[in-house]
Amino acid sequence: MDNGQSPATKQDLADLKTELLAPIREANGQLKEELLEGMHEIETRLLKGFYGYTESTQKHLNQLDREDASVRERLGTIEERVKELERRVNFPRSNS
Repeated sequence: MDNGQSPATKQDLADLKTELLAPIREANGQLKEELLEGMHEIETRLLKGFYGYTESTQKHLNQLDREDASVRERLGTIEERVKELERRVNFPRSNS
């Protein structure tokens, strides 16, 4: 009968190591899963944030494109008027 006072054998130490490592490995696996879940959640939040930013930026760019088209149209009208004025100045009418 062993009263706990006998020296530990190498096998006793190996058994103890196995007993201690099992819960550590299990806890390690759980931590890894929680970490991966957290990383996935962060990634999702970041992507949603970037999507919102790009959506608003795209709306702004579309607005700038429309304004640019409007300015170009007005510039075209002004160029036509200037061309018409130049034509009148360069080719005066005869008063006959």
